[in-house]
Amino acid sequence: MFYTKKHNDGAQNGRYQIKITQNKKDGFISLKNLNAKAHYTISQTDQVPNISIDLTMNTQIKDVPPWLNVTVNKNILKMENIMNEHFNEGVQQLISLFQEYQVDPIGFGDMVRAKSRNWDYGRFQDMYPHLKTTINTKVNIIQMGVGE
Repeated sequence: MFYTKKHNDGAQNGRYQIKITQNKKDGFISLKNLNAKAHYTISQTDQVPNISIDLTMNTQIKDVPPWLNVTVNKNILKMENIMNEHFNEGVQQLISLFQEYQVDPIGFGDMVRAKSRNWDYGRFQDMYPHLKTTINTKVNIIQMGVGE
């Protein structure tokens, strides 16, 4: 997923399709990520850590279903909300999968170690599956390059 690629490789670009449903009509929003930033806040390092991830993405809409009027501001806000939910759920599912398989490609262990004086690798391994994460995504549509 783009999230881990952005974190590990510093990637800024990515293309996505997100399903949208409105008035019993289905379609896809195609978008291009122009820029993304992640900010991590870690609390409770002595117990099971809480990690809050604020993910901000600036996107360009490449294509929308023909029945979605993108000149109406409420539809643009609806698209941003759908994308926020999509990325919140996707990142949370990905982190849960990492926890299930006991892998830490994002580097939460290093982040917790940097904030804790009493960090212990074995103890972190034991608590990693129980790590609490909160994802806050803010998608900004900054360009519309809608195709026909």
